[in-house]
Amino acid sequence: MPSIILSEWVANQSRQRIINIGSRGIKLNHDEIYWILSQMGEVMSLAKLHRKVAVTHAVLKDMEIGEVLPASEICIKTDRVVRKSARLTIRSCGHLLKLLIKWGYVERIWDGRHWQYRRIS
Repeated sequence: MPSIILSEWVANQSRQRIINIGSRGIKLNHDEIYWILSQMGEVMSLAKLHRKVAVTHAVLKDMEIGEVLPASEICIKTDRVVRKSARLTIRSCGHLLKLLIKWGYVERIWDGRHWQYRRIS
């Protein structure tokens, strides 16, 4: 299965398709979802896209460049835009943060006990 570059994929989608992503559990409007999708890089599938959007939103909107946070804190920021029924676990948030490392938004730092994530761009 070929990978999908979301920033290119979103340009070819209708407004209704973007709204449908938001209806899966994200409390963001159409314009915010569109902006976040246009900032995202390559993914293997569109499964659980609303989770990818929520974690990317937490990093791009709620973290300052240079700020260092553990996955648990990023997960709390993610939960602010996700409906109660669609909340993420810290583990799933950590897995999605690996995508943001790949895209160049965060880097992972070992502090001796836990992984920390620093926003770099």
